[in-house]
Amino acid sequence: MTTKTHFFTSEKWQEREEDYHKESEFVITTEGGLYSILNFGDKKQNLEFEDLVLSFGFFYELGNAWNIGF
Repeated sequence: MTTKTHFFTSEKWQEREEDYHKESEFVITTEGGLYSILNFGDKKQNLEFEDLVLSFGFFYELGNAWNIGF
């Protein structure tokens, strides 16, 4: 099974004309492990990801099940 993760700058994401994350600094789309953690992971996995994101001075928001805006 092939899974992909992509990183988009704000400008490149805007070009896609998506409904979510219009004001994000960057967006990640994912079909793999990160998708599984955020959508089906346990509370510990979600908290670890959140701690990692916060350690960089960001917060995140899910748009669809497959995209995350920072």
